[in-house]
Amino acid sequence: MKSQLVIFEACEHKCFVLSLIWAQNPVSLVVGPTGNRCSTGKRLSPKLRKQTRRERRDGGEAALPQLDNQFEKKKLKNEPNKVTGYTTPTRAIRSRRSRSGKDRSAEGDVLLCRGWWIAKRVNGGELRFLTATEKSFGWVVASGVLVCGLTLVWAGLISAAGQRLDTQQSANTEQKTNAAKLAKSRAGTYVLVGAGDIAGCSSLEGAAATAKLIEKIPGTVFAAGDLAYERGTPEEFSKCYGTTWGRFKDRTRPIPGNHEYNSANGLAYFGYWGERAGPRGKGFYSYDLGNWHVVALNTNCDAPGVGGCGAGSEQERWLREDLAAHPKSCIVAYGHHALYSSGLLKKHAVHPELRDLWRDLYEAHADLMLAGHEHSYERFAPQDPDGNADLESGIREIVVGTGGRSHSPLGPPVPNSEARNADTFGVLKVTLSPEKYSWEFIPVNGENGFHDAGEGTCHVAKDVKQK
Repeated sequence: MKSQLVIFEACEHKCFVLSLIWAQNPVSLVVGPTGNRCSTGKRLSPKLRKQTRRERRDGGEAALPQLDNQFEKKKLKNEPNKVTGYTTPTRAIRSRRSRSGKDRSAEGDVLLCRGWWIAKRVNGGELRFLTATEKSFGWVVASGVLVCGLTLVWAGLISAAGQRLDTQQSANTEQKTNAAKLAKSRAGTYVLVGAGDIAGCSSLEGAAATAKLIEKIPGTVFAAGDLAYERGTPEEFSKCYGTTWGRFKDRTRPIPGNHEYNSANGLAYFGYWGERAGPRGKGFYSYDLGNWHVVALNTNCDAPGVGGCGAGSEQERWLREDLAAHPKSCIVAYGHHALYSSGLLKKHAVHPELRDLWRDLYEAHADLMLAGHEHSYERFAPQDPDGNADLESGIREIVVGTGGRSHSPLGPPVPNSEARNADTFGVLKVTLSPEKYSWEFIPVNGENGFHDAGEGTCHVAKDVKQK
């Protein structure tokens, strides 16, 4: 069965048609102005247009009576509709019905006339009137269902799009956060603080005093060898170093001194520090503090497992590769022994076997070299591996064997030596900034003790600015 809904609105010379057809086939919807033509396609005559206007003026707004089935049988040809006062729409309905060729009882027609509907029901052909309120209610319900459906669909689309957007925003936020953290880490300022030659078990007064200084200075602690005297045994590490500087073990990066190898090839040292001392038995490694690459060297070149310090040795090859992997980093290195020193005993003070390691550092534009072994403090001007002053590209060496063990005398100053002291315990605080560094020797006896401070520019940063 087919049900057809036809709505006509007669407005002077225009007739608008909305046709909705429900059947087994898809819904058909036709909407559009027909000008002076109604659905039959016939043009209204001038006489008929005048008649329509006159009827609308004289009685078009009259109350609409109840209809019966006789409405179907009336001859409406060229007669005004007595019910509506309109001629054209009634003719349109009549013509539409006569052209359909279908059983009228199976059809339902609606005439929209000045705010009223006249409807022929399919259940027996009875006609009745629907008021504007009833009409509006029907449209409200239909519109509400349509709006709800569209709202649900739209909400689903928005939800899906929102989830995708949230996922993308979360990924973008995470990437930006990681990038910001990396940039911040590289742009930050870091502190490296420490000394060498620290805890003598025969007298822990000096080590305890320097430990109090470390306690007040946040940052990474460098322990530059000869940490537990006299032989670096497990007991000495536990009772002597452990009770003083051992309180900062979790932020300390050590290197071995010659006294660490007085006990079973340094096994007590590597056992005490574990992974913090680098590869077991090797004792050399590196790490990063922001834009600075920090190299910890094992200057006990003849010790078991080290394999020497000369060109082609295991440590020297490793150093070249490590430095090549950090071409844009500022570089600071530390080891126990010094290449240059004004120590009284030259064999103890100067270690030419380190020259090849220094050469690798120099070629990589290293800035600082920190050392111990000599129980004194001495700072050198930047110089090359052969001892020539080089203020533009040289390495500044600072010997700081002042951790608390004892003092040893200095001889006449060697070339490029700028500052010396042989009677003060203390620690060296190095502040590492993205493009420069500064140093400060902090004595245990405060303002009355020996002080030294200064700053320098990172070679890599300086080269970038010049370019």
